[in-house]
Amino acid sequence: MPGNDLNNRTSSTGVYISGNFDEVSNNYIHGTNSNGVHVTSAAGNATISSNRVVSAVEGGLLIQGSNHLIVSNDISHTVQTHSGMINSSWEADGILFFGTGSTFRNNYIHDITLTDAGNTNAQIDTFRTWGPCSNVIIEQNKIWQVDSTDKGINIGADTGLVDSITIRNNIVMTNATGDYAPVVQAGYGGAVNNLRIVNNTMVALNGPAGYAILLYATVTTAVVKNNAIYDHGTSSSPYIQVDSGASGVDIGFNSISKSNGQAPIGSPYPGDLWMVNPLFVNFASRDFHLQSTSPLINKGTTLSAVTNDYDGIARPQGSGYDIGALEFVNTTPPPPPTITSFTPTSGPAGTSVTINGTNFTGATAVTFNNVGASYTVNSATMITANVPATASTGAIAVTTPGGTATGTGNFTVLKPPTITSFTPTSGLVGTSVTINGSDFTGATAVTFNNVGASYT
Repeated sequence: MPGNDLNNRTSSTGVYISGNFDEVSNNYIHGTNSNGVHVTSAAGNATISSNRVVSAVEGGLLIQGSNHLIVSNDISHTVQTHSGMINSSWEADGILFFGTGSTFRNNYIHDITLTDAGNTNAQIDTFRTWGPCSNVIIEQNKIWQVDSTDKGINIGADTGLVDSITIRNNIVMTNATGDYAPVVQAGYGGAVNNLRIVNNTMVALNGPAGYAILLYATVTTAVVKNNAIYDHGTSSSPYIQVDSGASGVDIGFNSISKSNGQAPIGSPYPGDLWMVNPLFVNFASRDFHLQSTSPLINKGTTLSAVTNDYDGIARPQGSGYDIGALEFVNTTPPPPPTITSFTPTSGPAGTSVTINGTNFTGATAVTFNNVGASYTVNSATMITANVPATASTGAIAVTTPGGTATGTGNFTVLKPPTITSFTPTSGLVGTSVTINGSDFTGATAVTFNNVGASYT
């Protein structure tokens, strides 16, 4: 869908939206002489999804207005100008965003380079705003900063206030090896308030590069937590640069990893994992999931703004949040339980029985001859259960997520005796009386008006 007005970039966009509840989906938009998709400030509740935008001018997408969903678009090779155009842009960006209430999710922005025909001195950002902008979520995107001069998410406020921006669960890669290749830059040109940069994975692919995050003095109230940062920060550059004057900045529980073993300048923040190997599944193939032994597992802090991960998996999967965009999911089935003994081996309903064995953690049921019992898991090797009222003699079983174990031998349920009749109904002391009923086995006493008698 080429827009080909060589004189006026404003009339040569691929798709132009100024209404409400419009949808642009599953298009291939290429070679436009302006933005691939232009959503105006008058537009509301648009859905821009699953489009491939290649070689647009200025930005693959220009999003203004309110409450849009921008999801699963592939954007690449944005340029400043095309051959024959009368004017050009300073920018060559993935997504330009302004307005309020929009969500940018699952987009892939990549291969915007200075070597693309039409780029000479382009400022390249994968996401870019200069305000006004508020209540925006940037989540679960994959970003590849190809050129050393690229920036990832550039949040400026040159023309208006920027407030309440959440950047979470993104994977951001850079080819840069210099001291300036920020994944997130915020505050240039004006005030940026209420910024959250949380649970992202930020990776320099070709060896150590400069800081991952740059917060200018104009930033007020920012949370930077649970980010997995690999090869950002050098002996002359911290992993996060916070300029003097920035206020209300809360940083911690990030992981810092360096391929050359040289720590970045500066000190860890509270909760940081400092100079650890994150144990990604496969760095070479860009698989930044965590191996089962990764030190990042369960080491993040709980964040109300983050309820899932890059893949949509609920957080936490373990005892705590994992650091980075990807929560570790244990796909190994738990070991099955075993019962080695139980005591006592008999008793009436209500008897407390101690069951010994292995792998009882997470037990979901205990039965006596297939009748469910109340129980307490005391440890991985011991359960205390109460014989249920309707149980009968039979095997004890324990069920966990790993399977069901059945004990060797039966538990004998001792039921209270019943007397149905006795004869004779009267007689002298010493008279032999026959008592009829049930469950007399193991009788320990016979009494006549509470006076013990001999019996057989």
